[in-house]
This record gives sequence, C-alpha cells and structure tokens, in this order.
Amino acid sequence: MSTTKLASRGWYHAMGKAIEQLHQDSFPAALLEAFQRAFTFDTSLILIFPTDSIPILVHQQDAAGLMEKKGQVGDYFDGIYLLDPLYQVAMLQPDAGLYSLKEVTPDNFYRSEFYKRHFAYTNLKDDINYLQPIEGVGTVIINIGSKRRFSLGEMNRFRAIEPWVLSMMQCHWGEAASRQQVSSEHINLHQQLTASFQNFGRSQLTDRECDIVQMILRGHSSKSAALKLDISGETVKAHRRNIYKKLGLQSQAELFSLFLSALATQSKETAYADPLEAYLAQLDD
Repeated sequence: MSTTKLASRGWYHAMGKAIEQLHQDSFPAALLEAFQRAFTFDTSLILIFPTDSIPILVHQQDAAGLMEKKGQVGDYFDGIYLLDPLYQVAMLQPDAGLYSLKEVTPDNFYRSEFYKRHFAYTNLKDDINYLQPIEGVGTVIINIGSKRRFSLGEMNRFRAIEPWVLSMMQCHWGEAASRQQVSSEHINLHQQLTASFQNFGRSQLTDRECDIVQMILRGHSSKSAALKLDISGETVKAHRRNIYKKLGLQSQAELFSLFLSALATQSKETAYADPLEAYLAQLDD
C-alpha cells in the first residue's frame, strides 16, 4: 500500500469519524475502521486488561475464533489469559506505545504449548499492539494481526500514527463515562484464577519448582528462567527433571495439559488451594 494513504482523503475522513464517536459505544468500531483506510490486515481486536479483573473484549473484527480454540485451549477468559504475554506486560504498567508481539514475549514463547494451541492455528505471521495504560481502568490494547509480515513501510506508518492512536485511546477510555464496568463476579473470578495459577502444583512440588513451572507455562526457556530467578541454568534443568518425575510427565505438552485439566476443576471452595490436588483427587474417586 502506498505511503500516501495516510495523506488520503479517505484516511482523514475516517479520522474525523472516529473523533466524532469519542465517548460513544460506536467509537471502537470507528477507530478500527480508520485503520482499515490505511492498512491491509486480517484481524483486529481491542482488549482491556484491568488490574483486578478478567480481561474485557471491547471489540473485534474478522477475529472469530482467535479468543477460543475449541477442543484444545478452551475459553481464553476462563484463565488462559494468565499465560498471555500481553497480559503479563500489561500487569507491569508498561510505557504507552507500539509493540510487536516479539518485543513482549519470553524467549521460548514460539515453542511453548500456549503458542502452539492458542496462536499457531490462526496462521497469523505478524501482529502489532498499541498499549495505553489508563489510571483506574488498566491497560487498553489495540491488536492488529496479519497472515503476512508487515512491510517496513507499513511499520513506519503504524509508528507515524502512534501519537494520534494513543491520544485517542487515552481520551476515550480515560473518560469515566466511557469506561467498561467491571462486575464483582469478574473480580472474584480473576482472583480465583490467579490464585489457582500461583498455587498450581504446591501440594506436590517445592516452592522453587512451582516458580519454574510458572516460567515454563509462560514460555520461558531454562536460560531465561535462570536469569529471572537468579539461579544457574543447570539448576533450572535439574528442577525441571524433578518436576516431570514427581508429576509423572514426559514433556512440556503434558505439563500444559495437566495445568488446563487442573484449572478446570477449580471452584470457589478450592480456588485458594492447589487445583492439581483437587484434580488428582477426582481421578482417584
């Protein structure tokens, strides 16, 4: 697409329409329509990662199935979002800006089970993300995905409109009237899921082994986990061997499947205990 697209009448018309829709329910769709005037892509969605609740899907276009892979990952909003690198970055209150997925992922992410089951099947080759932390809201993310690599020219155009996009995000979602309401039910569910993730395996493993399990599930290699935990790579590898032995596993894929199965058993009564213990108890019944 020609670089003159950002100077075209259609682009300025779409910008104006988006500005007109600020603080209205139609704004997200109008904003993504503006992107379509200047870029060619396959999927787009807007997510909010609140600091204390499950994610909120604000709007999506041509992204049917991206949030859920039936028969493999299940529902993103039932807990798998905890492994999403974008969620992890959002919880760190990042600087507002434009990020590629590669910029925010752990080193082993593209070989992780989360990637294989949640991303790979979409056949997307590239995506970019505008991240805008907003006080009292969380981090708003606009995700644009493509089944081909974005060209250097396209990336330059994404960067060229970055100040305008971030300003629009701040203006819209920073306004109290435009904020998505978070229910107490979703807050409680997030707390339960977070506790289940943090407690996964604690009835069977040491605290350090649990730390490493979390790193593996999130897509860290042994080297990356070692750096994060300030221990040697050989120590991480030894812990991984012990983890697999204690849990009767042979691979990362089996660990991921076990985590999903255990997460599915969590309830209000068992949310703050090890979900693996409850899952294993069910198997014994």
